[in-house]
Amino acid sequence: MDWRAKRSVEWNAGANNLSVAVLVRGVDVRSACTSYQVLECERQDQLYIHLAPAKRNRVLCPCCGGVRLRSKGSYRRRARHLDCFGTPSVLLIHTRRFACRDCGRTFVPSLPGLLPGRHSTEPFRERVYRHHHEGIPSSSMARLQRIGAATVSRIYAQFTRRKAAERTSLQCPTVLGIDEHTLHKGQRFATTFCDLKNHRVFDIAQGRSGAAILSFLQTLQGRERVRVVCIDLSSPYRALIRRWFPKARIVADRFHVIRVVIHHFMALCRQIAPEIKNNSGSLAVLRKNPHNLTASQKLRLARLLADHPAFVPSTSRCTACALSSTANTNPGAPANHSPVSCLPSSTGSPPVASSL
Repeated sequence: MDWRAKRSVEWNAGANNLSVAVLVRGVDVRSACTSYQVLECERQDQLYIHLAPAKRNRVLCPCCGGVRLRSKGSYRRRARHLDCFGTPSVLLIHTRRFACRDCGRTFVPSLPGLLPGRHSTEPFRERVYRHHHEGIPSSSMARLQRIGAATVSRIYAQFTRRKAAERTSLQCPTVLGIDEHTLHKGQRFATTFCDLKNHRVFDIAQGRSGAAILSFLQTLQGRERVRVVCIDLSSPYRALIRRWFPKARIVADRFHVIRVVIHHFMALCRQIAPEIKNNSGSLAVLRKNPHNLTASQKLRLARLLADHPAFVPSTSRCTACALSSTANTNPGAPANHSPVSCLPSSTGSPPVASSL
Protein backbone atom coordinates (compact mmCIF):
# COMPACT_ATOMS: atom_id res chain seq x y z
CA MET A 1 0.00 0.00 0.00
CA ASP A 2 2.02 2.93 -1.32
CA TRP A 3 -0.21 5.99 -1.59
CA ARG A 4 1.42 9.39 -1.52
CA ALA A 5 -1.69 11.31 -2.32
CA LYS A 6 -4.14 12.12 0.39
CA ARG A 7 -7.56 10.61 -0.30
CA SER A 8 -10.82 10.44 1.52
CA VAL A 9 -13.78 8.15 1.11
CA GLU A 10 -17.19 8.92 2.52
CA TRP A 11 -20.03 6.47 2.65
CA ASN A 12 -23.48 7.61 3.73
CA ALA A 13 -26.36 5.16 3.59
CA GLY A 14 -29.17 7.27 5.05
CA ALA A 15 -31.73 4.84 6.42
CA ASN A 16 -29.08 2.51 7.79
CA ASN A 17 -27.34 5.34 9.69
CA LEU A 18 -24.02 4.29 8.17
CA SER A 19 -21.17 6.73 7.75
CA VAL A 20 -17.58 5.64 7.12
CA ALA A 21 -14.69 8.06 6.56
CA VAL A 22 -11.24 6.77 5.61
CA LEU A 23 -8.14 8.93 5.44
CA VAL A 24 -5.12 7.32 3.78
CA ARG A 25 -1.59 8.74 3.59
CA GLY A 26 1.19 6.25 2.94
CA VAL A 27 0.68 3.40 5.38
CA ASP A 28 -1.12 5.52 7.93
CA VAL A 29 -4.85 4.79 8.19
CA ARG A 30 -7.14 6.84 10.40
CA SER A 31 -10.85 6.39 10.56
CA ALA A 32 -14.01 7.82 12.04
CA CYS A 33 -17.19 5.77 11.72
CA THR A 34 -20.47 5.09 13.48
CA SER A 35 -21.25 1.51 12.45
CA TYR A 36 -17.87 0.20 11.27
CA GLN A 37 -14.23 0.61 12.10
CA VAL A 38 -11.60 0.58 9.36
CA LEU A 39 -8.93 -2.08 9.83
CA GLU A 40 -6.86 -1.68 6.69
CA CYS A 41 -6.88 -0.34 3.14
CA GLU A 42 -4.95 -1.87 0.27
CA ARG A 43 -4.83 -1.08 -3.41
CA GLN A 44 -4.30 -3.65 -6.12
CA ASP A 45 -6.44 -3.67 -9.25
CA GLN A 46 -9.23 -2.38 -6.94
CA LEU A 47 -9.41 -0.56 -3.64
CA TYR A 48 -9.94 -3.06 -0.82
CA ILE A 49 -11.22 -1.64 2.47
CA HIS A 50 -11.19 -4.00 5.45
CA LEU A 51 -13.95 -3.17 7.96
CA ALA A 52 -15.22 -4.59 11.21
CA PRO A 53 -18.53 -3.84 12.96
CA ALA A 54 -18.20 -1.31 15.75
CA LYS A 55 -17.64 -3.03 19.08
CA ARG A 56 -20.36 -1.02 20.74
CA ASN A 57 -22.98 -2.68 18.53
CA ARG A 58 -24.84 -5.20 20.68
CA VAL A 59 -25.54 -8.53 18.99
CA LEU A 60 -28.89 -10.23 19.67
CA CYS A 61 -30.30 -13.48 18.38
CA PRO A 62 -32.69 -12.67 15.49
CA CYS A 63 -34.87 -15.66 16.43
CA CYS A 64 -35.47 -15.33 20.18
CA GLY A 65 -33.69 -12.06 21.02
CA GLY A 66 -31.37 -13.81 23.44
CA VAL A 67 -28.01 -12.40 24.49
CA ARG A 68 -26.37 -15.68 25.57
CA LEU A 69 -24.31 -16.22 22.43
CA ARG A 70 -21.33 -18.35 21.56
CA SER A 71 -18.86 -17.52 18.78
CA LYS A 72 -18.44 -20.15 16.10
CA GLY A 73 -15.47 -18.48 14.43
CA SER A 74 -14.69 -15.58 12.12
CA TYR A 75 -16.69 -14.80 8.99
CA ARG A 76 -15.87 -12.39 6.16
CA ARG A 77 -18.31 -10.78 3.74
CA ARG A 78 -17.17 -9.27 0.46
CA ALA A 79 -19.27 -6.52 -1.10
CA ARG A 80 -18.83 -4.22 -4.05
CA HIS A 81 -19.12 -0.53 -3.17
CA LEU A 82 -19.09 2.84 -4.90
CA ASP A 83 -16.02 3.84 -6.89
CA CYS A 84 -13.38 5.92 -5.11
CA PHE A 85 -11.85 8.57 -7.41
CA GLY A 86 -12.56 6.36 -10.42
CA THR A 87 -11.16 3.23 -8.76
CA PRO A 88 -13.55 0.33 -8.05
CA SER A 89 -13.79 -0.33 -4.32
CA VAL A 90 -14.56 -3.55 -2.49
CA LEU A 91 -15.52 -3.82 1.17
CA LEU A 92 -14.20 -6.77 3.15
CA ILE A 93 -16.26 -6.86 6.33
CA HIS A 94 -14.82 -9.05 9.09
CA THR A 95 -17.46 -10.34 11.45
CA ARG A 96 -18.28 -13.54 13.31
CA ARG A 97 -20.86 -16.30 13.22
CA PHE A 98 -22.69 -16.86 16.49
CA ALA A 99 -24.76 -19.61 18.05
CA CYS A 100 -27.54 -18.84 20.51
CA ARG A 101 -27.36 -20.86 23.72
CA ASP A 102 -31.10 -20.44 24.29
CA CYS A 103 -32.58 -21.57 20.96
CA GLY A 104 -29.51 -23.17 19.37
CA ARG A 105 -29.77 -21.19 16.13
CA THR A 106 -26.60 -20.05 14.34
CA PHE A 107 -26.52 -16.71 12.54
CA VAL A 108 -24.37 -13.91 11.18
CA PRO A 109 -25.29 -10.46 12.58
CA SER A 110 -26.95 -8.04 10.18
CA LEU A 111 -24.64 -5.48 8.63
CA PRO A 112 -25.74 -1.86 7.99
CA GLY A 113 -25.90 -1.02 4.31
CA LEU A 114 -25.62 -4.65 3.21
CA LEU A 115 -28.65 -6.92 3.01
CA PRO A 116 -28.37 -10.68 3.57
CA GLY A 117 -27.35 -12.64 0.49
CA ARG A 118 -26.22 -9.56 -1.44
CA HIS A 119 -22.75 -9.10 -2.91
CA SER A 120 -22.96 -5.32 -3.24
CA THR A 121 -23.90 -2.49 -0.91
CA GLU A 122 -27.19 -0.62 -1.09
CA PRO A 123 -25.58 2.67 -2.27
CA PHE A 124 -23.90 0.81 -5.13
CA ARG A 125 -27.12 -0.97 -6.13
CA GLU A 126 -29.09 2.26 -5.99
CA ARG A 127 -26.60 3.97 -8.32
CA VAL A 128 -26.83 1.08 -10.79
CA TYR A 129 -30.63 1.32 -10.67
CA ARG A 130 -30.64 5.10 -11.14
CA HIS A 131 -28.23 5.06 -14.10
CA HIS A 132 -30.07 2.20 -15.79
CA HIS A 133 -33.39 3.97 -15.18
CA GLU A 134 -32.02 7.11 -16.86
CA GLY A 135 -31.34 5.17 -20.04
CA ILE A 136 -27.86 3.62 -19.81
CA PRO A 137 -28.11 0.11 -21.34
CA SER A 138 -27.44 -2.89 -19.13
CA SER A 139 -24.54 -3.95 -21.37
CA SER A 140 -22.83 -0.59 -20.91
CA MET A 141 -23.50 -0.60 -17.17
CA ALA A 142 -22.05 -4.11 -16.90
CA ARG A 143 -18.90 -3.06 -18.74
CA LEU A 144 -18.39 0.13 -16.72
CA GLN A 145 -19.10 -1.42 -13.30
CA ARG A 146 -17.44 -4.80 -14.04
CA ILE A 147 -20.55 -6.78 -13.27
CA GLY A 148 -22.81 -8.99 -15.36
CA ALA A 149 -25.66 -7.65 -17.49
CA ALA A 150 -27.99 -10.08 -15.71
CA THR A 151 -26.94 -8.51 -12.40
CA VAL A 152 -27.92 -5.06 -13.68
CA SER A 153 -31.35 -6.36 -14.74
CA ARG A 154 -31.83 -8.12 -11.42
CA ILE A 155 -30.93 -5.00 -9.42
CA TYR A 156 -33.30 -2.88 -11.52
CA ALA A 157 -36.14 -5.37 -11.02
CA GLN A 158 -35.56 -5.48 -7.25
CA PHE A 159 -35.60 -1.70 -6.88
CA THR A 160 -38.64 -1.41 -9.12
CA ARG A 161 -40.58 -3.85 -6.94
CA ARG A 162 -39.43 -2.02 -3.83
CA LYS A 163 -40.56 1.36 -5.14
CA ALA A 164 -43.87 -0.11 -6.30
CA ALA A 165 -44.44 -1.48 -2.80
CA GLU A 166 -43.63 1.93 -1.33
CA ARG A 167 -46.22 3.58 -3.57
CA THR A 168 -49.00 1.35 -2.27
CA SER A 169 -48.44 2.79 1.20
CA LEU A 170 -48.43 6.43 0.05
CA GLN A 171 -51.17 8.67 1.36
CA CYS A 172 -53.53 10.16 -1.19
CA PRO A 173 -52.90 13.91 -1.81
CA THR A 174 -55.36 16.43 -0.44
CA VAL A 175 -55.92 18.04 -3.87
CA LEU A 176 -56.47 15.31 -6.43
CA GLY A 177 -56.95 15.49 -10.19
CA ILE A 178 -58.56 12.60 -12.11
CA ASP A 179 -58.69 12.21 -15.89
CA GLU A 180 -58.54 9.43 -18.45
CA HIS A 181 -56.10 9.24 -21.35
CA THR A 182 -54.72 6.92 -23.99
CA LEU A 183 -51.24 7.15 -25.47
CA HIS A 184 -52.09 5.80 -28.93
CA LYS A 185 -55.25 5.44 -30.95
CA GLY A 186 -56.88 2.06 -30.49
CA GLN A 187 -55.18 1.32 -27.17
CA ARG A 188 -56.92 0.83 -23.86
CA PHE A 189 -57.65 3.84 -21.69
CA ALA A 190 -55.94 4.55 -18.38
CA THR A 191 -56.96 6.80 -15.50
CA THR A 192 -54.38 9.23 -14.19
CA PHE A 193 -54.43 10.48 -10.59
CA CYS A 194 -52.45 13.72 -10.17
CA ASP A 195 -51.24 15.58 -7.12
CA LEU A 196 -52.35 19.06 -8.19
CA LYS A 197 -50.79 20.74 -5.18
CA ASN A 198 -47.29 19.52 -6.04
CA HIS A 199 -47.85 19.39 -9.84
CA ARG A 200 -46.93 15.75 -10.41
CA VAL A 201 -48.51 12.40 -11.25
CA PHE A 202 -49.54 10.41 -8.19
CA ASP A 203 -50.50 7.11 -9.82
CA ILE A 204 -51.99 5.54 -12.96
CA ALA A 205 -54.67 2.84 -13.06
CA GLN A 206 -55.69 0.75 -16.05
CA GLY A 207 -59.16 1.39 -17.42
CA ARG A 208 -61.47 4.35 -17.04
CA SER A 209 -64.76 2.91 -15.79
CA GLY A 210 -65.73 2.48 -12.17
CA ALA A 211 -65.51 -1.30 -12.41
CA ALA A 212 -62.05 -1.15 -14.02
CA ILE A 213 -60.47 1.01 -11.32
CA LEU A 214 -62.43 -0.48 -8.41
CA SER A 215 -59.52 -2.58 -7.14
CA PHE A 216 -57.20 0.43 -7.29
CA LEU A 217 -59.56 2.64 -5.28
CA GLN A 218 -60.04 -0.06 -2.65
CA THR A 219 -56.29 -0.17 -1.94
CA LEU A 220 -55.82 3.60 -2.06
CA GLN A 221 -54.64 4.90 1.31
CA GLY A 222 -55.81 8.20 2.82
CA ARG A 223 -59.01 8.69 0.83
CA GLU A 224 -60.61 10.43 3.79
CA ARG A 225 -57.99 13.22 3.74
CA VAL A 226 -58.82 14.32 0.18
CA ARG A 227 -60.47 17.74 0.23
CA VAL A 228 -60.70 18.69 -3.47
CA VAL A 229 -61.07 16.50 -6.56
CA CYS A 230 -60.76 18.15 -9.97
CA ILE A 231 -62.39 16.26 -12.87
CA ASP A 232 -63.91 16.87 -16.29
CA LEU A 233 -67.68 17.11 -16.82
CA SER A 234 -68.16 13.33 -16.81
CA SER A 235 -71.14 12.21 -14.75
CA PRO A 236 -69.80 8.70 -13.90
CA TYR A 237 -66.75 10.25 -12.25
CA ARG A 238 -68.97 12.36 -10.00
CA ALA A 239 -70.74 9.29 -8.60
CA LEU A 240 -67.37 7.59 -8.17
CA ILE A 241 -65.96 10.50 -6.19
CA ARG A 242 -69.00 10.76 -3.93
CA ARG A 243 -68.56 7.10 -3.00
CA TRP A 244 -64.80 6.85 -2.51
CA PHE A 245 -63.94 10.44 -1.48
CA PRO A 246 -66.87 11.45 0.74
CA LYS A 247 -65.16 14.51 2.22
CA ALA A 248 -63.96 15.95 -1.09
CA ARG A 249 -65.44 18.88 -2.95
CA ILE A 250 -65.87 18.29 -6.70
CA VAL A 251 -64.35 20.99 -8.93
CA ALA A 252 -64.82 21.04 -12.71
CA ASP A 253 -61.65 21.26 -14.78
CA ARG A 254 -61.28 24.75 -16.28
CA PHE A 255 -60.17 23.39 -19.66
CA HIS A 256 -63.32 21.33 -20.14
CA VAL A 257 -65.54 24.17 -18.92
CA ILE A 258 -63.97 26.61 -21.39
CA ARG A 259 -64.33 24.07 -24.20
CA VAL A 260 -68.07 23.75 -23.53
CA VAL A 261 -68.47 27.54 -23.45
CA ILE A 262 -66.54 27.94 -26.71
CA HIS A 263 -68.67 25.22 -28.32
CA HIS A 264 -71.88 27.09 -27.52
CA PHE A 265 -70.32 30.41 -28.51
CA MET A 266 -69.36 29.08 -31.95
CA ALA A 267 -72.86 27.63 -32.37
CA LEU A 268 -74.26 31.10 -31.67
CA CYS A 269 -71.87 32.65 -34.20
CA ARG A 270 -73.06 30.21 -36.86
CA GLN A 271 -76.67 31.22 -36.17
CA ILE A 272 -75.84 34.92 -36.46
CA ALA A 273 -73.72 34.48 -39.61
CA PRO A 274 -74.68 31.26 -41.42
CA GLU A 275 -72.12 31.97 -44.16
CA ILE A 276 -69.21 31.20 -41.78
CA LYS A 277 -70.52 27.72 -40.99
CA ASN A 278 -68.18 26.07 -43.51
CA ASN A 279 -65.56 28.83 -43.54
CA SER A 280 -62.67 27.49 -41.49
CA GLY A 281 -60.71 30.75 -41.80
CA SER A 282 -63.45 32.84 -40.19
CA LEU A 283 -64.02 30.28 -37.46
CA ALA A 284 -60.29 30.20 -36.72
CA VAL A 285 -59.99 33.97 -36.19
CA LEU A 286 -62.93 33.89 -33.80
CA ARG A 287 -61.34 31.13 -31.73
CA LYS A 288 -57.77 32.40 -31.78
CA ASN A 289 -56.28 34.75 -29.20
CA PRO A 290 -56.01 38.24 -30.79
CA HIS A 291 -52.38 38.53 -29.68
CA ASN A 292 -51.53 35.51 -31.86
CA LEU A 293 -53.29 36.67 -35.03
CA THR A 294 -51.26 37.28 -38.18
CA ALA A 295 -51.69 40.43 -40.27
CA SER A 296 -54.02 38.70 -42.76
CA GLN A 297 -56.05 37.18 -39.92
CA LYS A 298 -56.46 40.61 -38.31
CA LEU A 299 -57.86 41.97 -41.57
CA ARG A 300 -60.24 39.04 -41.84
CA LEU A 301 -61.40 39.59 -38.25
CA ALA A 302 -61.90 43.31 -38.87
CA ARG A 303 -64.08 42.62 -41.92
CA LEU A 304 -66.04 39.98 -40.01
CA LEU A 305 -66.73 42.33 -37.09
CA ALA A 306 -67.67 45.15 -39.48
CA ASP A 307 -70.21 42.92 -41.19
CA HIS A 308 -71.50 41.47 -37.90
CA PRO A 309 -71.27 44.00 -35.03
CA ALA A 310 -72.95 41.47 -32.71
CA PHE A 311 -69.63 39.61 -32.53
CA VAL A 312 -67.97 42.55 -30.77
CA PRO A 313 -67.63 41.91 -27.01
CA SER A 314 -70.30 43.75 -25.06
CA THR A 315 -67.75 45.08 -22.58
CA SER A 316 -65.83 46.73 -25.46
CA ARG A 317 -68.78 48.20 -27.36
CA CYS A 318 -69.46 51.90 -27.02
CA THR A 319 -72.86 53.55 -27.27
CA ALA A 320 -72.37 54.22 -30.98
CA CYS A 321 -71.75 50.47 -31.58
CA ALA A 322 -74.95 49.61 -29.77
CA LEU A 323 -76.84 52.19 -31.80
CA SER A 324 -75.32 51.04 -35.08
CA SER A 325 -76.31 47.45 -34.38
CA THR A 326 -79.91 48.63 -34.11
CA ALA A 327 -79.71 51.03 -37.09
CA ASN A 328 -82.62 49.33 -38.80
CA THR A 329 -84.91 50.12 -35.89
CA ASN A 330 -83.27 53.35 -34.68
CA PRO A 331 -83.14 56.10 -37.32
CA GLY A 332 -80.92 58.24 -35.05
CA ALA A 333 -78.05 55.74 -34.99
CA PRO A 334 -74.76 56.88 -36.61
CA ALA A 335 -74.34 55.33 -40.04
CA ASN A 336 -70.57 55.59 -40.55
CA HIS A 337 -69.36 54.21 -37.22
CA SER A 338 -67.34 50.98 -37.42
CA PRO A 339 -67.27 48.59 -34.48
CA VAL A 340 -63.68 47.68 -35.37
CA SER A 341 -62.53 51.00 -33.94
CA CYS A 342 -63.94 50.00 -30.56
CA LEU A 343 -62.07 46.73 -30.33
CA PRO A 344 -59.56 46.48 -27.46
CA SER A 345 -55.94 47.15 -28.29
CA SER A 346 -53.25 44.49 -28.27
CA THR A 347 -52.65 45.23 -24.59
CA GLY A 348 -56.32 45.22 -23.69
CA SER A 349 -58.75 42.43 -22.97
CA PRO A 350 -59.26 39.84 -25.73
CA PRO A 351 -62.52 39.31 -27.63
CA VAL A 352 -65.27 37.26 -26.11
CA ALA A 353 -64.12 33.98 -27.73
CA SER A 354 -60.70 34.24 -26.12
CA SER A 355 -61.80 35.73 -22.81
CA LEU A 356 -64.17 32.84 -22.24
